[in-house]
Amino acid sequence: DERGEGGEGLAKQAIEEKKKSADDFKAGKENAIQALIGGVMRLSKGKADAGKAREILIKLLHYG
Repeated sequence: DERGEGGEGLAKQAIEEKKKSADDFKAGKENAIQALIGGVMRLSKGKADAGKAREILIKLLHYG
């Protein structure tokens, strides 16, 4: 399920795999989110909604 825990789990995994991109985004480099969205898409084999993935990633990176 790409909503709820499923989507959040993929987002957390993408953040773990791409720590530099996560750190870059937190430091203000907005474009770094694209690498993380790409990671979620790869992990979901293209099934995740990129817009939802972006929302979840931003939420996780800003609020933990």
